[in-house]
Amino acid sequence: MKSSSIDDSGGSASTAERAANASSTRGDSNPPARFERPRVLVVHLSIGGGHSKAATAVANAVKRVQRRAEVALLDLEDVASPLFRAIYKDAYLSLVKSAPRLWGALYSAGLTVRGSGAVPKWLRPRCVGRLAAVVRAFDPHVVLATAAPVSALLG
Repeated sequence: MKSSSIDDSGGSASTAERAANASSTRGDSNPPARFERPRVLVVHLSIGGGHSKAATAVANAVKRVQRRAEVALLDLEDVASPLFRAIYKDAYLSLVKSAPRLWGALYSAGLTVRGSGAVPKWLRPRCVGRLAAVVRAFDPHVVLATAAPVSALLG
């Protein structure tokens, strides 16, 4: 799934296009005291479809609640490094398909580990790719994530 924004008419445009348009219409780098048109970035990871569907639902809910909001959807896979894709998508899907019980055990064990995060600190710089640049370009007031690796890479 490509990065896109939900616009006022329900259509979509690429996050890069929306970020360029948003920065050119703001005119300055200082955010207003009151947010007339809040920018919300919803980041997901297209593994199996669940995270992407959740992100779309969140983006649509934000638009219903705040009609003037500029809401952008971003698939982490589109901006992350090839290493990240290899580890978090390819390896994950392979493991889930070939050894679902092993994945279940690993997942359960991971839920009890505190403080390690979804992406180890030493691996983050090698995985972040263009994510930080895209976030800076869009300049969101808030970033919402539907997958743990997103929060780990932005944190």
